[in-house]
Amino acid sequence: VLRGNYVEMGRAAVLNATVDDYVADMLSVARAVKPPPILVGHSMGAIVAQRALRRSRTPAAVLMNPVPITGLAWSAMLLAQRDPEMFHDVNLMQHVHPRGAPFKSLRRALFSNKVADGHVVRHLERMQAESERALFDLSWPQSVFFETADIPLLALGAGDDALFPPWMITSSA
Repeated sequence: VLRGNYVEMGRAAVLNATVDDYVADMLSVARAVKPPPILVGHSMGAIVAQRALRRSRTPAAVLMNPVPITGLAWSAMLLAQRDPEMFHDVNLMQHVHPRGAPFKSLRRALFSNKVADGHVVRHLERMQAESERALFDLSWPQSVFFETADIPLLALGAGDDALFPPWMITSSA
């Protein structure tokens, strides 16, 4: 459980959380599980999992649509150039609740067109803004070095992902 990412934990817990705070959260859970778990992370969570790999005895990791090694700032600039409306709406989601951002843009940015509208609405209602500090940490190129190269790693991405295109996922892998 990453601090502040559940309603009952309170929004204050996430306001100034850093990526390193999230790594500590992941490691505290991973160290309590026997045998050591496979670490799985999506987007920012994939960077958290990568950083946690260096300090855990996990047998493997799965990175789903990881934040690119070029960082979020580069991805954001490319999105702003490619689709200014979506760039605006995704940023609006961070600063206003997702219900305040245009549904059509958020749907295109975050969900496959195969997902029913009702499911999209349900997931958007559960979403919240992320820690500004963590987003800042992720804005810059991400360098993750492993002390052991023998940890199996699976990197997954979607062919039509609006935020992180396949070439970004490949470069992260």
